[in-house]
Amino acid sequence: MAADVYAYAADAPVPPGSLPRDVSAFTGRALMVLANAGIDRLEANERQFRTVLHASYGQLDDADRRLFRLLGLHRGTDFDAAAAAGLADVDLSTATAALGRLVYAHLVTEGAPGRFALHDLLHLFARQTCDETDDQAARDAAQTRLVAHYAELARNLEASLDLATFEAELPNLLAAMQLASRNGWHEKVWQLGWRSTGRSVT
Repeated sequence: MAADVYAYAADAPVPPGSLPRDVSAFTGRALMVLANAGIDRLEANERQFRTVLHASYGQLDDADRRLFRLLGLHRGTDFDAAAAAGLADVDLSTATAALGRLVYAHLVTEGAPGRFALHDLLHLFARQTCDETDDQAARDAAQTRLVAHYAELARNLEASLDLATFEAELPNLLAAMQLASRNGWHEKVWQLGWRSTGRSVT
């Protein structure tokens, strides 16, 4: 598998031990190869990729590193700036600017305009780094804010009958409901469950 990673990195072979210093040098397919292995199960040479991730992550300022780590707690398919703002407890303009910098650093991808995601490997790295860096109270607070964001979003979508947005956000609403259930937040489970599963999407 190491040969596959180096063959797809930067669209050219990279000799073992000579990985580039920036995650942007890797194509999406190289990331997929690594993600299929999982960070902790990488072969010795491929583990250098974690060093590459740490280097790109280390170039961020403290606030952007914090947002990137907290995005590892998001279990939905993708997210917008409002969800990131809720997760990090910052205003929308701050979250939007930070996401732009994370996209520029190739740590977050922007698919449709305003819709962001982390590649599976980067999501795993963000989650592990969050677990190592942020204490349980900080992680719980971020998850509480995230669930509250999606509960409010579900309420607003119910009122607006915005089916297109509802369909796009449904995987995130269901992921938030599962998170609330795991944490015993029964009121949020009810709010998200009733509003997320009670609407017919065609």
